Amino acid sequence: MKKNVFVSWLVLLAVLTASCQFSGAKIKPGDKIGDMEFINEWENCQAPNILHELCTEQEVVFDGTCTVPASQTKFWVSTGWMEGSQEAMELSWKDSEWSMTFDGHEVDLWSFGTFDMDWTDPTGKVKDVQKARIWNVCVSNPVPGKHMVVYKFTLKNGVFRGDHELIFNFTVLAP
Repeated sequence: MKKNVFVSWLVLLAVLTASCQFSGAKIKPGDKIGDMEFINEWENCQAPNILHELCTEQEVVFDGTCTVPASQTKFWVSTGWMEGSQEAMELSWKDSEWSMTFDGHEVDLWSFGTFDMDWTDPTGKVKDVQKARIWNVCVSNPVPGKHMVVYKFTLKNGVFRGDHELIFNFTVLAP
């Protein structure tokens, strides 16, 4: 009898351990907070970016008035850095330090990875093509309510050396 109880407790502990995000553990691709899943593959998250496609930078970063329709079941919460040339990008990125939180939960950015792209200013204010490096962080099944994503980064090289912070405030609407 005691052996059966002990085995039952071990099985229960294993199930709870496999299904929970431990406090203090950083979120990695495939992890969940409730029903929200974090993804880093374009094939599994062909969706818009919250900062540039769902909302304006003004709405998300500065005043928090961005609303995401309930029908939007996936979106990227990605940002990064851009420079005028690949050489300048590599210099700025070299030895840089990045961190991200989603609703106060730390995200393991390095496990999500980055991608490089050419960026053209849609407003036409910046005429030259910029070289950008962007983090691969997508949210699937977002929970309705207010959310906050905070990126903190330190650039140790390049023109814009120093500490930087970017805060995304947005609300996912209920169905």
